[in-house]
Amino acid sequence: MIDLEPSEIVIGTARKHWFIFVVEIFFILAAAVIPLLIVFFFADTLEQFVLEPLKIKNLDQSLLLFGYWLWLLILWIVMALIWTDYYLDVWYLTNQRIIAVEQRGLFHRKISTFRLEMIQDTTIEIPGILATLIGYGNLQIQTAGQNEKFTIRGVNRPQRVNEIITREYHRAREALREVRIAADNSTEKSEWK
Repeated sequence: MIDLEPSEIVIGTARKHWFIFVVEIFFILAAAVIPLLIVFFFADTLEQFVLEPLKIKNLDQSLLLFGYWLWLLILWIVMALIWTDYYLDVWYLTNQRIIAVEQRGLFHRKISTFRLEMIQDTTIEIPGILATLIGYGNLQIQTAGQNEKFTIRGVNRPQRVNEIITREYHRAREALREVRIAADNSTEKSEWK
């Protein structure tokens, strides 16, 4: 799915917290059950305020059942889209860069990469008490030379992800500094020959 450079290895991945998926699926399940509850508890009211004004005398149950199954099919498709978005949104941390994969529907994906040594700022946002208790939040990374902040929303254990990214950032900066020192030393030696 992602192309790595020859000396690049994946150190870790960051995904959305499972709670984000559960909340979204809860609303799908509620949308599946609510029509049944409405028909069960408010059948007389429906007949009085919906069917009679529309001049519908006998509503066939098979037509209602067909409509409900069609509704469930639509909800199933929406649930599949939610799962696809949840599962395919991922950040890969390598020893050289971060690769942010954001799925935007079935056939649209945005892949952004930035080198670790380009990181200028990281911000963690924990949006409320539930996020604090369960352990999820938003992680934003600002890079040099770009206006866009890279954000992963609802990431699992954002403090831990930030620690790993910060550790790799310092390692990458140190490696870059060593390369620059070695290049400066070789330039000085060649000037004296």
